[in-house]
Amino acid sequence: MYGHQLEAQHYSDTTHSLPFPPNAMGDRNLGNVYNAVLKFLSSNDDYPSLYTPWECIHIVNSVLNFLKSDIGANNAILSIYSLEYLFYVMKEATCDQRELEKPKTLHITDAYFERDYFEYEIGIECPFHEDTDRGKFCTQSLVTRWGYMFSDHMCQDIALSLIRGWHANAYMFGP
Repeated sequence: MYGHQLEAQHYSDTTHSLPFPPNAMGDRNLGNVYNAVLKFLSSNDDYPSLYTPWECIHIVNSVLNFLKSDIGANNAILSIYSLEYLFYVMKEATCDQRELEKPKTLHITDAYFERDYFEYEIGIECPFHEDTDRGKFCTQSLVTRWGYMFSDHMCQDIALSLIRGWHANAYMFGP
């Protein structure tokens, strides 16, 4: 456990700078945290699939299992899949709608995630990461950037107009 704890502390210090237990923010009962995640995902026991970058699937599973191991945690099992594969399948589907050329391989759509065009977008991070100038590592910022990426690469395919702040940031609208 100590090796993983030291690794997690080092990762936190060099990226998002969130305080680590025992000084962590929020609820200290990990079972409550896990149950809050489940409640956020669904009001019944029918949980949707979750998506994360393929290289983080094992990390997300490990974190969820760690949270679930605390007293009082629901024993629900969540399915975690590759975000890049979801993007690829959705891009194919939007191209089908308008008979556009589909991406030839998964590697082409994977490159969009590697580039992360919206990485330095300001104003989409949580207050903590805005104050510490670590917005790039903020989960809220990351998920918002993924939404922008999906919108940027798919809305035009199905003739949807982008809405500033919802599907896109100001940069996507030009000066």
